[in-house]
Amino acid sequence: MANEARPPQQDRLPIKLIMPKQGAERKIPPGGTPPKPFRTVDRKYRNHLSNQVSALRSAIVPQVRRTGSAPIRVKLLAKAAAKSHRPEHLFSSQSCPIIGSGRLGELFVKATPEGLDRLAEMINRNTTDRVTKELSCVEAIEPITPAFRRGGVDATDVLRRSPRGKQGFITRVRLFNLGSDGDQPKLVEDFTSVCRQRNIPVNQDGYSPSSFTYGIECRDVDDVEALSRVIGVRSIVHMPLIRTVRPRMFNPKPLPTLPSRADVAGDFPVVVVVDSGISAGIPGLESWVVGRESQVAPQYQNTDHGTFVAGLICWGPELNPTISGLESSPCGVFDLQVIPNQDPEKGDTLALLESEFLVSLEEALQEHANRYKVWNLSLGTDTICSLDEFSALAEELDNLQEKYQVSFVISAGNYDTPPLRPSWISRAPNSSSTLEESPHLPIAFWGSQWAQCHMWITRRTARKSITPQPSRVTALDRTM
Repeated sequence: MANEARPPQQDRLPIKLIMPKQGAERKIPPGGTPPKPFRTVDRKYRNHLSNQVSALRSAIVPQVRRTGSAPIRVKLLAKAAAKSHRPEHLFSSQSCPIIGSGRLGELFVKATPEGLDRLAEMINRNTTDRVTKELSCVEAIEPITPAFRRGGVDATDVLRRSPRGKQGFITRVRLFNLGSDGDQPKLVEDFTSVCRQRNIPVNQDGYSPSSFTYGIECRDVDDVEALSRVIGVRSIVHMPLIRTVRPRMFNPKPLPTLPSRADVAGDFPVVVVVDSGISAGIPGLESWVVGRESQVAPQYQNTDHGTFVAGLICWGPELNPTISGLESSPCGVFDLQVIPNQDPEKGDTLALLESEFLVSLEEALQEHANRYKVWNLSLGTDTICSLDEFSALAEELDNLQEKYQVSFVISAGNYDTPPLRPSWISRAPNSSSTLEESPHLPIAFWGSQWAQCHMWITRRTARKSITPQPSRVTALDRTM
């Protein structure tokens, strides 16, 4: 028994037992540090805001008789633009509730005569720390002016920038969304009533009903000015045009050996290329095209840009041999031709309205969304993107993604003059090689500052297994 093996003895750790109320109890004071105002909120400042509210009440009373309420604009201090500083107690359902936001430090609230009276009372009498802090955030409370609805542009310039329609010039009008109460239908009816009185055609094709966005054909400057005065209008601008960037080539080199579909066994992911079409005259690339659909008349077809994008998707690793870590698995494409020719050197040109593009895109989604889940949109518009708000096009694309359960891969933009990249993509790759159809040769390749990263995103979305490595490469071209 003395020699019998025994399990190793484990260490015994001490245990400290603390009985209830054994330690000293200290009462924790309630609340935290009182909110610190951004400025001094004295009687002079309160009177300043109260006078703005009184002027607003007098201005909106005639309009509220038709719509029940009116949107107004609240400007906040730049240092109070964070959401944590939003004055939600000052502008609440008890006074004038917040119905949306615009640019940085810009809020829109729903005003009624009764709500403005309660707001004025809070401004004059409420001295709590919370309301005082929120009052200090406010720069101004002001009406929505016709100039604001036009984005600071003269009505003549809005008409001049708008594409021609059958009877006038096509603009895009967005209304405010007051929420789910009964005032929103009144706001829409007031807008459509003005359009009927002036015999202005109204069309919501391409835009979701909840967006309250319309295509409006204005005959003259008077129509633009009349719509700019409608209380429910949030913005009236020219109807944007969808377009692509004309491909360019540099530093030509011999074409490498590229794989075709015959070299691959088994299935592979497919990306829908929503573009100007893919050339059928390139046998190697044609082998990767699993299907085609065209919504462009033959006389307006120019497949340069679509072929360029499709080659980048199908042959990205082969066209960028100096970049390690690119996804090498095969990838096919579905050719969805929706963008007409925009290069006068290549034939007749045709403009594509934003609304027309959205209609064509949704028709294709209804037909193909169940089968293809990744859709590439290497396109842009003639409207400069805002840095602090979403465009109507971006909102509609987001709605379509959710509705049809697909993923859109959208190009980030092209830059022609230094600096070639903004700060937010400073870590992006520098350049890459991509494919387009050449006017004198079957295929050519083009380098783009952003195309390489766009290729990574597209192929990763389709395959979910890309590990990109930044690198600089040279574009390629096929020589005679």
